[in-house]
Formats: sequence, structure tokens, C-alpha cells
Amino acid sequence: RERLFPAVNVSESDEAIVIEAEVPGLDAGDVETSVFGDELVIRGSRPGRAEPPKGNGEKAAGVIWHRRERGSGEFERRIELPVPVDAARVEARLTDGLLTVTCPKAAEARPRKIEVRTA
Repeated sequence: RERLFPAVNVSESDEAIVIEAEVPGLDAGDVETSVFGDELVIRGSRPGRAEPPKGNGEKAAGVIWHRRERGSGEFERRIELPVPVDAARVEARLTDGLLTVTCPKAAEARPRKIEVRTA
């Protein structure tokens, strides 16, 4: 089973698509976000302690690993956006390990109220 990092939530309002990604321990300089067509790409690097062992109980760099569930190294996560967005207005904020990317919808993807007239 493949583990996806970072874990994300994607929500939609009338105005924007909002992606929240858990990136504990990372600083803004460790994460890069970009929009390519209908995809948001989150990439970066997580520091690690030592190289993982080749098998259970083996030593690596003076450390014996008994369990290793937290990955390290470079990562990339691609999220398909459900509607077109205005790439020039996308904003990303990192606060307390939570990356929030707000992707304003393109004008053609926003709801438009139509006035109803009488005959």
C-alpha cells in the first residue's frame, strides 16, 4: 500500500478550491507549490536522521531501526483540481505544519446569478 505525503483535504466554495496539506516540521523554504493546468503540485524535502536499514533490526549510521513509518527525503504530491482556477491569484500559507493553498476559481467556473425577467 502506497503512503501519500503530504496528507491533504480538498474543499470547494463558490469562490475557491482550498487544499490543506499536513507538512509537520517543514518551513516555508522546504515546500514549493505550483499550478500546472488542472493540477496543483506540492513538492519539497523532509529531513531524515539516518539512512533506513536494509532489513529489520539492522544498523544504519549507528542507529538500529525497529520501526520506520515516517519517511524522509524528497516528495511530490499532485492534486487534480475539480474546476479551472486563476493561477495568478493562487496563495499558499504555512502555519504550524499546515500548508493551506487557496486557488481562486477562474471566472468561468464561478456561479453566476441570472436575473429572471417577466415577459
